[in-house]
Amino acid sequence: MTQVVESTVYDDLMHLIKDEPPPSQDDPRIKQAKDYPFTLKVHINERGDCDKLAELLGRNLSSDETKIRFSTKAKRATGCRYFEKRQNPLKLSTAHRKRDEALLWGSTTDFRNDPTPLFQTFEITLGDVEEHIAFLRLIKQQLSFDTSYTYFPQTEKAVSKGSFWISKFEDHQPRYPLFIVSKGRAFCKRQGHPTFRAQRF
Repeated sequence: MTQVVESTVYDDLMHLIKDEPPPSQDDPRIKQAKDYPFTLKVHINERGDCDKLAELLGRNLSSDETKIRFSTKAKRATGCRYFEKRQNPLKLSTAHRKRDEALLWGSTTDFRNDPTPLFQTFEITLGDVEEHIAFLRLIKQQLSFDTSYTYFPQTEKAVSKGSFWISKFEDHQPRYPLFIVSKGRAFCKRQGHPTFRAQRF
């Protein structure tokens, strides 16, 4: 194995911190310990996973009571489940259809990409670091103590590498230039504003 020799001698400046005293405890650079109680939001995508969380916690869950105090001393029951009391738990949001860009580009080809809402979100209150660790072990997740939310069960990141389509047609080049309508176009303001610029095709 060949050893690479540095071509330039540089100063590592270690002499500047060799005799430097440690920072004081009130130094703002030192991260303060997390304040408890701490609230961790648990997002759930499907109805059946709410029942699984109820079984793990050993208590019945309800759509009316989403704030839960977790305690390692609480007695866990068996056969617990989730009770849905909402009339339409999967109601889709339509607020995005009233945005300026949705009105300005209403004459273009219709494309629907409605965001799918979460089925339920629970706010788990943890009293101290021991309860924090116990809850993470219960749901079998490794999270930083600074993480404010998670999904149950833990979702896997989608791997998009290699996911593309290659045309097999000889004439695969587009005949006309494509313009992708984006929400955050530069220099585009509300219609009627002096700096508003209309896009022409």
